[in-house]
Amino acid sequence: MKKSLLLLTVVMMLGACASPTPEATPTPVPTSMPVATSVPRFLATPTPVALTETSFIEPIRKQIFDELVDAQGGISGNEEARATVAERWGISVDAAEEIISEGLEKGWLPAPTTAPPTATPIPPTAIPAATPIPPTATPIQPTQIPPTPIPPTPTPIPPTATPPQGTPPPKIETPMIAIPAGQFTMGSDHEIERPPHLVFVEAFEIDKFKVTNEQFERFVWETGYVTKAEKAGDTPWRYWANKNDTANRPVVKVSWNDAKAFCEWAGKRLPSEAEWEKAARGTDARTYPWGNEWEPENIAGGWNAPVGSNPAAASPYGVMDMAGHVGEWTSDWFQPYPGYPGGDSAAQYFGEKYRVIRGGGWSSSQELLRTTHRSASSETVANDDVGFRCAR
Repeated sequence: MKKSLLLLTVVMMLGACASPTPEATPTPVPTSMPVATSVPRFLATPTPVALTETSFIEPIRKQIFDELVDAQGGISGNEEARATVAERWGISVDAAEEIISEGLEKGWLPAPTTAPPTATPIPPTAIPAATPIPPTATPIQPTQIPPTPIPPTPTPIPPTATPPQGTPPPKIETPMIAIPAGQFTMGSDHEIERPPHLVFVEAFEIDKFKVTNEQFERFVWETGYVTKAEKAGDTPWRYWANKNDTANRPVVKVSWNDAKAFCEWAGKRLPSEAEWEKAARGTDARTYPWGNEWEPENIAGGWNAPVGSNPAAASPYGVMDMAGHVGEWTSDWFQPYPGYPGGDSAAQYFGEKYRVIRGGGWSSSQELLRTTHRSASSETVANDDVGFRCAR
């Protein structure tokens, strides 16, 4: 409304300056000036008044300046926007440019520098007056900061496997039997023991007795070792040691990995299957460690018998308890012998999946106590009728 009154005033002033002759015809618009194709409603008069580009007084030029700025969104707007405003006011684009220059000179609108990015305004009521508005920061995406790697949680060691304080258990040195180098007949005509074949074995030494509970206890005391059965929450070796009420019995509930760890700690190793069989049967192909006849009294006692309880059952080399008592881990995979003809159900277990067990156990039958009998189990299995002895 204000704009309309101001423009009407200007029109009346300009009309007062026109020729007083009543019969005067309308002053023609100079041909050099563009004629506005549309005149704002508040400028429409019965008799058009010719307006030159320089006849606008400063308030009107300021209004034109404001419209030019508003229409183009800033001084650096496009030419089409300027032309539209100029046409509405009946002036040329050059005149519009002059008005812009004049406005900038006279401070109608300060000349902007590089315009900052337009920020979304924050309504005054959205933030309490007492709350300071922190500067907007670019959010850091979680993927830009790599997380600190978390190491795997170690398996907790049960209290029973922690080396006790105080006096250590005695360290028992096991005597070893020297087995000379040479050939012997390995295997038999029985199922997966086939075929009998000659095997050359280098000289080695083997423990005279199986590893006992007190020896294994010393190993655990020094190293803090935890057996597979203990980690699995199964009945541990200590249960059987305490049940036997003596330390001089074969340790059981030890896996192949447990047995291997003990032998390495002792500076030894598990015997190979061929070494074990040679130590048990000698070079005369015995069926049992003591000979070829079945003698039940020579069985190495039940599972609770101390090691070396029956000297009459010794092998040709003097190795004790190689039939009965508990079975013994060897270092070898359960593989067929060279020339094996096949045809046995147990052959399905051949391969690098199971480790060989020799010597039978306290509950084994006569058939399973022969020096050539072969059995096997997984490296991680721990039974109450399987122990071990070491070699080097």
